[in-house]
Amino acid sequence: DKLLADAQWVSFAAHEQVYAAGRETAPVYFPISGVYSLVLPMNDGQPVEVAVVDSEGMLGIPVVLGLEATPLRAVCRVAGQCARVAPDRFVSVLHGDGVLDHLIRRFLAVSWHAANQNVACNLRHTVTERACRWLL
Repeated sequence: DKLLADAQWVSFAAHEQVYAAGRETAPVYFPISGVYSLVLPMNDGQPVEVAVVDSEGMLGIPVVLGLEATPLRAVCRVAGQCARVAPDRFVSVLHGDGVLDHLIRRFLAVSWHAANQNVACNLRHTVTERACRWLL
């Protein structure tokens, strides 16, 4: 209740940018519906999708980690709705609520594990096997 008291409900269309890489402390988004990609800009101009977030996750890990800017771009892939929380509000509730802090740490741990698993799969599996993973 504390976290969502001041939240704004926002809708995103498919292909709409949620926030840009390099943006200073973007809000934290909790997807209610839709699918969102986290995209890493590359020096050659060809960005790489590094994570997918849906209603079981959040967009805003840089805020949790205390970063001043986000290194990734967030893009809506399947239209949906999110609860948007201002970064200062999120941090104040996070530091004052042990339950939320625990949930966010678990989310970070699962996200980190998934990223590591993704790297391992990309190195060890064939293109066909990786395509099957994405389809499933």
